[in-house]
Amino acid sequence: GIICISILDQFPSARGVAVEPSPIAAALTEENARRCGVADRLQVVNATAEEWAARLEESNSFDLLVSNPPYIPSGELPDLMPEVRDFEDAGALDGGADGLDIVRQVLQAATKAGSRGAKVFLEVHHTHPAAFERAAAALGAGGDAGVGDGAAARALADVLLLGRGVQLTRTIEDFFGQPRFVELSVE
Repeated sequence: GIICISILDQFPSARGVAVEPSPIAAALTEENARRCGVADRLQVVNATAEEWAARLEESNSFDLLVSNPPYIPSGELPDLMPEVRDFEDAGALDGGADGLDIVRQVLQAATKAGSRGAKVFLEVHHTHPAAFERAAAALGAGGDAGVGDGAAARALADVLLLGRGVQLTRTIEDFFGQPRFVELSVE
């Protein structure tokens, strides 16, 4: 919720919806919105992205979707730094076997909630930006042209909804030079 609160703080005429699957996180988001003076412009929804999108009364009405979903592959959780592994809610970290389970839900929600051309920004696992790039290249090259296994890249593009609702705009590195973010657009 803090991402949405920060955006609302910087853009006084904007309104937003913070989707939090954890009731504790949703309550904390409401409290922080009050403290930051943006509660009147923020709706907090205690649901998954998938549940939220299914309940939307008006489709394609959002211009911006930003998410920091759980993106760590399940197999990597035991090897996380103790200060992360031992104190963070596992539900906020575990992105499933490939780390993309919730990312896929967010992208599916974006295709329903986002207006045509809406921007989607995601923080993802350091291996995901390259996967998005391979998938986008496979679409643009008909599944070959040096992107490795063309069929696998096309399958990944399908799973990530590339060419079926969203398109990759770019990938972005974090302050440490690690690939960490993807920017997409709703088609």
